[in-house]
Amino acid sequence: MPIDVTCSCGKRLRVADEFAGQQGQCPVCGALMAIPSAGTVLPLAPSLPDTAQAVTARVGPSAAVEADSSELPDSSELPAFPAAYAPSSPWYKLYSPGSIGLVALLTGPVGAFVLLAINFWRLGKNRAARLTILVGVVTILGILFLSFSLPDSRPSMLIGLPLFLLIWIGARTLQGSAYDDHLRQGGASASGWSAAGIGVLGMATFLIIAFGAAAVYERHSFGPKIEFGGGQGVYYNDGATQADAWALGTFLKRDGFFNGQGASVRVSRPRGRLVIDFIVQDWVLKDAGAQREIKLLGQDAAQQAFGGEPVEVHLCDEFFRVKKKL
Repeated sequence: MPIDVTCSCGKRLRVADEFAGQQGQCPVCGALMAIPSAGTVLPLAPSLPDTAQAVTARVGPSAAVEADSSELPDSSELPAFPAAYAPSSPWYKLYSPGSIGLVALLTGPVGAFVLLAINFWRLGKNRAARLTILVGVVTILGILFLSFSLPDSRPSMLIGLPLFLLIWIGARTLQGSAYDDHLRQGGASASGWSAAGIGVLGMATFLIIAFGAAAVYERHSFGPKIEFGGGQGVYYNDGATQADAWALGTFLKRDGFFNGQGASVRVSRPRGRLVIDFIVQDWVLKDAGAQREIKLLGQDAAQQAFGGEPVEVHLCDEFFRVKKKL
């Protein structure tokens, strides 16, 4: 008599008893499932309709089950395949762990997580695919947080290589066996060009998100900005006004400090005290002569732009974190 089986995706199938003890491939999700031995009783849900789908199985260790919408036939009505019938290869292609690791190294983690999720979906592991996307989103947010928290431009070195290794090892651990089995069954590898394309799109997506986050961070942390051409300008916050920023920028442009090289400064008035922050490179923090020039520049700005108010000059990194007070 025919054998009723239920796939992990919920599809109920019926196969001839001649395929008992073999494996079949679900026609809906493509997952492999074991066909019980003859005589094994598997209870079906009471709501199974009279016109449940009839399926046949292809002979072989990785046989596929096929479904149609006809009524359930007797096992004698199921077409028998010759013993030499060759099972079909998996219809889907998988990305190799090596390709996923290479995408992570060259284009960043976004594309690599997408490739991992695609593999899981093609293997019928939808829950694992959704979890991969969730882990990818959390990872990207963590990278952005560290990028704004760590000093200077070092996150690319501190994060990039360890992250690549984790993704590559994760791909080998989570999908390496499934990929090898896929090849043994005659399945094909997904194109390296398509992996590269997904990686480039992932990198573009990450850059868009990063620049957007940087703009939001800059607006809320640095304050509004008045541009003076060439990417240079004056930020103002903490009690300082737009008029303060305009006066300082006008002086710096007239003095020659704003020379089109993208320099930025910030003016603030915490507790009513005038403060001018200069973004400087690391070498300035070790050069006493350069520090004296910046201090004199700040004092001249206070004299000519702010009517001689007392001023406190700060040397800062690119995020306006104070490194030294002059």
